[in-house]
Amino acid sequence: MSDTKSDTIQNLLTMALKAHREESLKEAQAGYENVLELDPSHAQALCNLGIIYKNAQNYSKAIALFTKALESDPKSITCMHNFANLYRTIQNYDKAIGLLQNAIEMAPKNAHLFNELAITYEKQGNTPRALHYYTQAIHRDNHYIKAYNNIGVILYRQKRYSDAVKIFEMAQKVDPHYAGTYLNLGAALNRAKRYEEAKDVLEKSVTLDPNNSGPYTNLGNVFNKLHQHHEALHCHKKAITLEEDSASNYANIAITYKSLEQYKNSAKSFEKSLTLNPTSINANFDYATLLLLTGKLKKGFEAYEWREKKEEFKQTKQLEKILEKPRFTKRCETEDKRLLIFSEQGFGDNIQFVRYVKLLKKQYPKLALTLTCQPELITLFQELGEIDTIIEREGKLGRFDYQIPLLSLPYLFETSLKSIPSKTPYLNATKTDLPLNLDTKKINIGLVWGGSNTNENHHNRLLELKRFIPILNHNKINVYSLQVGEDAQDIDKLGLSTDQITDLSEQLHDFKMTASAISQLDLVISSDTSVAHLAGALKKPVWILLQKVPDWRWLLDRNSSPWYPSMKLFRQSKKDEWDAVYESLFTSIEKKYKIKLERV
Repeated sequence: MSDTKSDTIQNLLTMALKAHREESLKEAQAGYENVLELDPSHAQALCNLGIIYKNAQNYSKAIALFTKALESDPKSITCMHNFANLYRTIQNYDKAIGLLQNAIEMAPKNAHLFNELAITYEKQGNTPRALHYYTQAIHRDNHYIKAYNNIGVILYRQKRYSDAVKIFEMAQKVDPHYAGTYLNLGAALNRAKRYEEAKDVLEKSVTLDPNNSGPYTNLGNVFNKLHQHHEALHCHKKAITLEEDSASNYANIAITYKSLEQYKNSAKSFEKSLTLNPTSINANFDYATLLLLTGKLKKGFEAYEWREKKEEFKQTKQLEKILEKPRFTKRCETEDKRLLIFSEQGFGDNIQFVRYVKLLKKQYPKLALTLTCQPELITLFQELGEIDTIIEREGKLGRFDYQIPLLSLPYLFETSLKSIPSKTPYLNATKTDLPLNLDTKKINIGLVWGGSNTNENHHNRLLELKRFIPILNHNKINVYSLQVGEDAQDIDKLGLSTDQITDLSEQLHDFKMTASAISQLDLVISSDTSVAHLAGALKKPVWILLQKVPDWRWLLDRNSSPWYPSMKLFRQSKKDEWDAVYESLFTSIEKKYKIKLERV
């Protein structure tokens, strides 16, 4: 090649590279093509032109260009890297891995190539190999911040939040000024329920990257966890200002509006979010709970079907097999057919919605019903004559023709506030299962102050046992603890005597035993827990103490429940303030039983 031709090619390449850097892609493409007219095997021009075609999603043309570039320069690491990125984009992970491994053989100390290989394995779903190569990237360069963060993100997705925090903290030490690390660390601390630490870290992230909506979004979520909802609102508004087309930003502010009891603003924000992203699982589900909370049951139960797409819905190993069968609808043939109703969520949910089996049997008398449920509920539900077969959630399924989740039955029957099947009792109890030998001259009250420790809202539902001392100390009241689990230990922690409270926890092996105890009592006082549902289902007087913004099933601004006629609701008038709730409870007891309680 003559010096003149070589100089011409170099000048054309220089101009093309400048245009490429300035994102003048048409000019850059023309420049590379001019180079190739003079030198059809020019590796750099071929590679860079391949990048332009890749970004334009003309993958076949890009593959041809990268292939020719490597034929011209088989040792071009840059070309291998970009070619691998193309294959990763079109999900041909094996070829991408092969190219990156070839590049690593020629540049074994290049941390970036190891990081890229790890990313490819992660995309392929091979998490162990991804973690291995991210670690190898760090071994090549212990200041390679991206690899630390990528490891942390994997641990975060695996819900190993404490481990993720440790990795992000290592990354933070490597580069104290990298905003992305603070964002990731704050998110992990949030999931680890270390909210104050998360707040401090995310405030630093906002300072480092004030024009990014991500730190504001995460900080707003943490403020919500800390019940600092006005601060959360400010953050989410800022996030929307920075990223107006983000569906998740509107969903987040909708949740904040809900916490602030601004339900109309919450609904509008959810609707905006779903306009931007109609298939968002979390936004559809959260909007459903808002609709249900505000009494729009028919529309709410329809939207509540989105819960089936959430990861939490996959509670049993058998679910995939169950869902192979057709979903039951009102148009299904029922002659000699069997319907599998599979339970979901917690004990209270199953107790509340098992009432619908009566409607099913009444409307479809020839349809055989099989119900799956937790072992603790089997003996209780066996009393329901409408159910033909009951099996444990993980038990052998047997033959069935259709399936439906238990909590989809309200949607099937198009339930509204007026059409709730509220007739009770729909569950039965036998007093002789757990005889209490009650003193009938006294008021016999069952007490539950804590719910399931696995419920993410447990801390908001948990009441303080010591707040019930005026009831426990009254000589005309016998209190029976219906509390099970870890919270039952509060009796010993407070040093309460058997004269103050009778602990039944060791005898409450399943809900049939709890039902037996409840059936003998005059009243049940409970937090928002499964025992409250059970008492309501048995038509026993039951009083529930609720937080200001309760679970959707208790609705708003009412002291009764359309689901349970025997239930009375005691609500917070201000968020997180329980004094008035207990005072209302004590006053109601005094009025109902004509006694005087000594406040403490």
